Amino acid sequence: MPLLDSQGRIFGKANLFDLFLVVVLIAVVALAYQRLTIDYRVAPPYATGTLRVVVTVDLQLPEAHAWLAEEALPGLTEIDPRSGEARAEVLGHHMEDGIPLVSLKLFAVRDGAGRVLFEGSPLLPGRMLEINTESLILEGVVRRMQPEESP
Repeated sequence: MPLLDSQGRIFGKANLFDLFLVVVLIAVVALAYQRLTIDYRVAPPYATGTLRVVVTVDLQLPEAHAWLAEEALPGLTEIDPRSGEARAEVLGHHMEDGIPLVSLKLFAVRDGAGRVLFEGSPLLPGRMLEINTESLILEGVVRRMQPEESP
């Protein structure tokens, strides 16, 4: 019994094109499943008393948005929509070597490996950060950070 008959059917039962479509469909379903179930969909850990870390950060604003530094008034906060607690607070702004910096107090968490996480990602100098306060959106690069354990 030949593998393909004269009509292009495999073992005389299924068309070769139909088999190709089934394989493509299985691959698409597998990729969609993998894409929809990856780890970043898991919510970051809550800041419980033992995991909570207060970090002071200097956020470097882009040159095009340097004017935002003057609008970053102390006391502006970003609220966590899950818990209703403050996630970030503006401490003030200053210039350093002609670069506008906004000082922030971030309420982050420390994971099991000892890394400081903010919004589910490690908080390191060079990371892009976006803070959405009630009246201002600050977007920039973390230039300096100083973690200190919260009381």
